[in-house]
Amino acid sequence: MSSSEFIATDTIDGVWPFLQSIEWKDPWLAILLAFHVAVTMTALMTRNHANFQIILFLILLLLVYFSESINEVAASKWM
Repeated sequence: MSSSEFIATDTIDGVWPFLQSIEWKDPWLAILLAFHVAVTMTALMTRNHANFQIILFLILLLLVYFSESINEVAASKWM
């Protein structure tokens, strides 16, 4: 994305214009949304399995803990 494609923050005057300014066809955004849907569905479908829920929680906790280092690695490999 070049600097001319950035949207100025003073041009967004509501939720709908903000949502319209997002590039919904970006692959990383689609993967992120799919990940959140998959985690939510997994949590809902396994609500009666406490051990699996604990493992899922710990995995998500580790992802949050290591998110900064994951972000640094991803940024260094970006384009």
